[in-house]
Amino acid sequence: MSNEKELLERLASLEHEQWIEWTQSVAKDINNLLELIPTEDLDVEELAFFMDQNARLNRWTELRVPYEDLSEMWKEEDRKYARKVLKELQK
Repeated sequence: MSNEKELLERLASLEHEQWIEWTQSVAKDINNLLELIPTEDLDVEELAFFMDQNARLNRWTELRVPYEDLSEMWKEEDRKYARKVLKELQK
């Protein structure tokens, strides 16, 4: 593996760690909000919105695994941002 590819993978792994921390913070805020609002007080559109947020939290939970355990598709998502960092460093 070349040094550039190794660096790309390390940066992608760091990006994934950052994403995990960010999603945990957002999830905490969403969960706190969901606990404050009684669902019986919501209209259909509002309830659908909160259900979508709950589905998002579930998807995020499934992806909160070590970078090495991600599928190649999800690793590539982190590599996109790692490539942006590399591009900036090369300027």
